Formats: sequence, structure tokens, C-alpha cells
Amino acid sequence: MTGPRSKSSGLSALQPEAFGAQPRGERLARIRRSPHFRDGVFQNPGGTARTRPSGSTLDLAKVFLDKDTRPLRSPSGTVPVHATTLADLAKPPTTGLRVTWMGHSSVLVEIDGHRVLFDPVWGERCSPFPFAGPRRLHPVPVPLAALGPVDVVVVSHDHYDHLDMPTIKALAGTDTVFAVPLGVGAHLERWGSRRTGCANSTGTSPPRSAVSP
Repeated sequence: MTGPRSKSSGLSALQPEAFGAQPRGERLARIRRSPHFRDGVFQNPGGTARTRPSGSTLDLAKVFLDKDTRPLRSPSGTVPVHATTLADLAKPPTTGLRVTWMGHSSVLVEIDGHRVLFDPVWGERCSPFPFAGPRRLHPVPVPLAALGPVDVVVVSHDHYDHLDMPTIKALAGTDTVFAVPLGVGAHLERWGSRRTGCANSTGTSPPRSAVSP
């Protein structure tokens, strides 16, 4: 996330629910107080990072739509994975630590009896729309409802391959606490979460029972 985007109230009312919400009020004020927020966007402390190949947007669109290179962006065959089962998760980790990949960017970390779920995406596509966007290569290892209690859900940022509205809505109905960056809390609050903590630039966080600005 680069920073809160300004939209008119009319356009905001028309946008799909999966787009989330824009930070307002004290939440927006807290973002503006961050030393990393300048000129309307968050700045990388280490300087600008290259996140895409060089070239204009038109050049990138031509590459993306080229029919000859399109097959190269998908595996030519089945990618082997170790199938995680409910029986695997039911066994406590022998060392007290276990990390289980759940597909996409989703990882379940079990630490001395505590369970932390990172960037949960159980949807079929990484997209705000059910008919478009990157589709998962493998079924989810276990159904979300069968995963069991999760102590904390950590969301790193609000790209669609890390933040999935249906998954968040399902988890919002549990006792889990969400730990998210500044600006992401507005999305979760719109989707029904009332237990969201947003760490600020000094590393402090609000009480577990509160929705942080």
C-alpha cells in the first residue's frame, strides 16, 4: 500500500465491497503522523524499490497481452506439493514450532501452542472479482472452517494475493485478533472486524479489544 487514495463520496459508494474502505478521521490522522508518510504516500525507508520491469505502461500491457508469451506465465504441468491434512495439523509440533504453507502467500505458524495465520487467502482468485484475476494452482489444503482456532491473523499489506475479503469476513466472525499495517484497518473494519490492532511507526499497538485508528 502506498497511501490512502482520495475519492469522492459518490465514487466510493459505487466501488465494489472488496475494494475495502479509505481511512478517515483519527485513522487518517494517525497515518499522516507517521514519519514514513510524505507527499501523500508512504515512503520506503531504504529508498525507492523497483517493483516492475522498466518501460511504459503501454509496453508492459503489450507484454502481458502477447499470446506467444502468455503460456510462459503458467506452469506447463502439475506442480508437486506435499498435501497437508487435518490429521497433520491435529498433531502438536514436536519442537513447539511448525510452519505450514497454505497456498498463495498464506502461512500458518504454530509457536509453543499459539497459532498465527499470515496473509490468509482461501479464495479461488487473487482479485476483487470472482471472474477475473490469477487463479490458484492447487486447492486449499484444508477448509478454513476446519483450520481450528487462530490466535492472531497478520496481514502484511493490502494486495489481493495477501488480503482476501471473503476469507477476512469468515475470520472476523471468530475470536481472532488482526494485526495489520496503518491504512489496512479501514478495510477490515468495513468487512466486519472489531478486533484489529495497527502498529504505528514506534511499534506500539492498541488493546486487544479495540479497533485501532
